[in-house]
Amino acid sequence: MRAINASKDEHTMIIVDLNRESTVAALKQAIKKVTGIPRKHQLIRNRSSFGEVLEDQETLEFCLRKPKVFLSFGELKIRVNYGSETFIIMLDKSDTVATLKKAITEMFGIPHEKQVLIDTRDLVFENDGKTMDDYGVKKDQNVILAWNEFEISVKYDEIEEPISDQVRNVG
Repeated sequence: MRAINASKDEHTMIIVDLNRESTVAALKQAIKKVTGIPRKHQLIRNRSSFGEVLEDQETLEFCLRKPKVFLSFGELKIRVNYGSETFIIMLDKSDTVATLKKAITEMFGIPHEKQVLIDTRDLVFENDGKTMDDYGVKKDQNVILAWNEFEISVKYDEIEEPISDQVRNVG
């Protein structure tokens, strides 16, 4: 067992005893015991790899080399409206649309490429690397999830003649 320092900010420190084979899920459970914050509202980020969000099944081996983990409780509570139901997803302002879509995929099983996310201002969230902050997402914001169930494919007929033979100058 070795202590792992998990901090929400520079002023708050949580110390839990886990071993290198423990998973991120076990870390979240230990933090829940100390703080009461539900696991689903915790994002565990690896400080040494540019804040990458760690998956529940990953082990804590990386933490024991450099025992410092950034714990994020999610600054934004985003309500995702899907049909007649509303679901809560906790994110940080620095999370991208891809992170939101990944969370939606995990909740509903809808592939990210079939998700259309629209906020109450009729702003469509593109999967363009922008963060929640870039889109002006506020705490307790509603996001409407439209599921694009239809594949649209366009088949272009191959042109047998060169294009230059088909184009004529007019005028």
